[in-house]
Amino acid sequence: FGRPGYRSDDFRAAEELFTRAIQVDPDFALAYAYLSQIHGIMWWERFDPSEERLEAQARAAREALRLQPELAEAHVAEAWVHYVRGDFGRALEEYRAALALAPSNAEAVAGIGYSHRRMGDWPEVFAAFETAARLNPRDANLFYDLGGHSFGSTRRYAQAVAAYDRALDLGPDLHDAALARGTIFIHWLGQTDSLRAAFQRVPGGLHQPDLDLRRLEFALWDRDPDGLLRAAQQ
Repeated sequence: FGRPGYRSDDFRAAEELFTRAIQVDPDFALAYAYLSQIHGIMWWERFDPSEERLEAQARAAREALRLQPELAEAHVAEAWVHYVRGDFGRALEEYRAALALAPSNAEAVAGIGYSHRRMGDWPEVFAAFETAARLNPRDANLFYDLGGHSFGSTRRYAQAVAAYDRALDLGPDLHDAALARGTIFIHWLGQTDSLRAAFQRVPGGLHQPDLDLRRLEFALWDRDPDGLLRAAQQ
């Protein structure tokens, strides 16, 4: 669940293990909380965008809260239920409830940042990122997503590159961060060299939605119509 990158294989493996944990101990609230998050991620990342996933996410979060109402991770799971449904205000309430129970919970702090990003509250986004990074300085996804993407979206390009670099230090095979870093240099300086080098390090047979979109964008920016057609067909 905590591996760098948002990979369906990792999430499916985590789902199996959390499910087995619940089979061993049906009252294991923490396992329900993380299983709920897995269901939400599978839906959010479109690996399984079914209503059944959403229903399973909500059921597992409710069970975690029923078993252990004072468990911060259960409130994080409930926050994610609201987040994936687009109710970012309710998500914020639950993330704050989690933080009240566990003030050093970096996941709750990051969730506050992600919720504010969806609402366009940028000062709160960066404040949450700085706090979460201090609490959990080895979370590659945090630096890649909440850090790099947020800085890039607000054209703070140097800080975006620094965040992506930190993510790559922590997860050298986090290809999405390398590609996002290369894209920053195109928007910032009009340079394609960094993105070209990043693609050379990506295994040719690796396909993920964000990765394939980057391939299309790069072929377009590089004025490579043949490459663009190949990428589109793949």
